[in-house]
Amino acid sequence: MLRRLVLAALLTLSGGLLLACGALGSTEAVTFNNKIVNANKRLEQADKTFADRLKVALDGNPANVPPLKQAHEDMKQTLASVKAEVDGMKVPSKQSARDFHAAELRYLASAERIVADYGEIVRILDDRTLNVFAKQTQVQAIAARVTATAKSDTAGLENAQAAFAKDYNIRIIK
Repeated sequence: MLRRLVLAALLTLSGGLLLACGALGSTEAVTFNNKIVNANKRLEQADKTFADRLKVALDGNPANVPPLKQAHEDMKQTLASVKAEVDGMKVPSKQSARDFHAAELRYLASAERIVADYGEIVRILDDRTLNVFAKQTQVQAIAARVTATAKSDTAGLENAQAAFAKDYNIRIIK
């Protein structure tokens, strides 16, 4: 049960915006949307790697923590790269595009907090003074916090994307 809960929480971060746009709207708007989607897919892949390594590290074997640490470092680097890319994006002129961009920046700020929580998970699993039960209990508490944060921020991002797509007459493809 714990592993399923933890992994569901971790994968929530990445599962929020795996959408692309069909070419019904302006090319600029479709390109803008797809850049955000592709950036978030990179985050999803880094998040999945972290989650996969966390599954293994939850068994309590200290030898499984270094790959988790590396996945966390990779996630931090991916997030920094995505944030820089999104910060530098050319945003289409309509308010809905500016709102979508702002929602993406809020989503990335939330992702930064979640990645910091991932760092806390790594620290807990690397702590040799804690037994496996204590580690799992602490990780579960963090996972609950991550889940709540990710669900809220993902919903805001999806709503902003839907308004943007409607404004630009773009079809969202799930």
